[in-house]
Amino acid sequence: MSRAWGVIGLGLALAVGAFAAAYYLGPGGQGRSEPAGAAPELGWLRTEFHLAEGEYERIAQLHAEYQPVCAANCRRLAELRDRLRADLATTNQLSAEAAALLAERGRLQAECESNMWRHFYAVSRTMPPAEGRRYLEWLRDRAYPGAGAGGGAFYCPMHAQVSATHPGRCPDCGMDLLPRR
Repeated sequence: MSRAWGVIGLGLALAVGAFAAAYYLGPGGQGRSEPAGAAPELGWLRTEFHLAEGEYERIAQLHAEYQPVCAANCRRLAELRDRLRADLATTNQLSAEAAALLAERGRLQAECESNMWRHFYAVSRTMPPAEGRRYLEWLRDRAYPGAGAGGGAFYCPMHAQVSATHPGRCPDCGMDLLPRR
């Protein structure tokens, strides 16, 4: 009986060891070689666009600097969305206040998209020239798919985790969901 417990204990110890090794040494694990403060969601850029360590560190820095700008825009868009939703619920016609909120939301979405593209261009200039061009082309193809790109999943260009099976708006920022290619 004690031998069976020994085998079970050994198996359990091996399982815990394998889990720890996978967690700390595997992709996205604690043992990854990301620069201090680098966002793990950027790891794919290093591989896909053949980035040297310095290029990747600069992109991670640009990302960290841009995140508060993006978050502020998302908060402002969410506030406008909530105010618009409340105003639209009070009447059976478009009020002057709702029209002004719609115009403000459109202006803010355009500002947000401009800031987003400034960020993308700054990131592309950090990459080797050919990779930077390929990165911008990849983004353009996803943000503004050509005519005839239909069906498939839709996503938010600012929030990659947001997707849907049909057109709509991002629940985080209110931007139109774009079709994936």
